[in-house]
Amino acid sequence: MTSKSWKVYNPSGKRRVVVTKELPGNRWLKILAEADARVEYGTETRILRVSEIKAAIGDRCDGAIGQLTENWGNTLFVALRKAGGTAYSNYAVGYNNVDIDAATKIGIPVGNTPGVLTETTAEMAVALTFAAARRVPEADVYMRGGNYEGWLPTLFLGELLCRKTVGVVGAGAIGTAYAKMMVEGLKMDFIYYDIHQNRGLETYLREYSRFLKTQGEAPVKVTRATTVEELLENAPLTSHPKPGRQPVPKAFYAAPADASSEDSWSLACAISRPKTI
Repeated sequence: MTSKSWKVYNPSGKRRVVVTKELPGNRWLKILAEADARVEYGTETRILRVSEIKAAIGDRCDGAIGQLTENWGNTLFVALRKAGGTAYSNYAVGYNNVDIDAATKIGIPVGNTPGVLTETTAEMAVALTFAAARRVPEADVYMRGGNYEGWLPTLFLGELLCRKTVGVVGAGAIGTAYAKMMVEGLKMDFIYYDIHQNRGLETYLREYSRFLKTQGEAPVKVTRATTVEELLENAPLTSHPKPGRQPVPKAFYAAPADASSEDSWSLACAISRPKTI
């Protein structure tokens, strides 16, 4: 990387902090400057290689802020410690990319950002769900391709979500927020799988169900599946389209938070197996 790939804020600061990507807003810069830190942050949009981050740390670096997409392991923590570094922060809730054992052995504390993006990520999952259910990406490509000739009753009709069943794999903070948005917003039945029972979420949704009954509306069902397979069996997976018609998905998979590519691939394979409905 060239010097043009990095910008400096508060160049007279006594401490040196390396931030691998420019972060939103400027409050983070002001906080670091108030701590008398010279902040050097990367402007490259691509994912940085370990060798590039190591070069940026250099001979003197008091702390670093990295990204979930970067491999923060023994190589970088050794380099950070040799440069005088005393702390590393992962700009993410998850830290799958961080070798905690290596950091601990070397004596560098690792920070993350829990709780600050729960609703944000859940809203993105809601957006993905609506886009898939209502076939928004397909319709957009169809329109931009100049294929639209007029409205048709079945053109990209998609699927109604209201009063259907929403399934969630992993009812942690984000899964819980997503479930509440979908169930309360669309009066959907709810089924989830998690190795840990989420009693708080179950109680919350059952109270909502009782509220619906007081309003003369049908209640919603709340179920905890004992396996992922049970969850998938309780929801239609795919429809078999008739010849000459485009397939209409009956199940949608959104992977918010830090779901690994392996987990995503496994579930995608499972829901893509044809099932007669």
